Amino acid sequence: MFSFYLVSTIVVFNHLNSLSVKKATGLDEIPSLFLKDGALILAEPLAHIINVSLLQGVVPDYLKSARVVTLYKKSDKTTIGNYPPVSILSVVSKIFERVV
Repeated sequence: MFSFYLVSTIVVFNHLNSLSVKKATGLDEIPSLFLKDGALILAEPLAHIINVSLLQGVVPDYLKSARVVTLYKKSDKTTIGNYPPVSILSVVSKIFERVV
């Protein structure tokens, strides 16, 4: 049988501390620098949210939303196929994903 373990505050704190501050923000527009700088304060409530989500088996809707942008990838800039869509998730969503 598959099950999740509850997440400790220390694990969330370590993930917050390891964030790259150069990543783009998602729809919530919360920069990773803010989360990294506030890791000591934010780790406990974020761990609680993650644990409640795991216990209830429900992922909050705001963690499933993404900002979609197109990025130039290769060769001819006038060809639309060279601009594939990229989903940019919120930093909190990325933390949630890594912890789980």
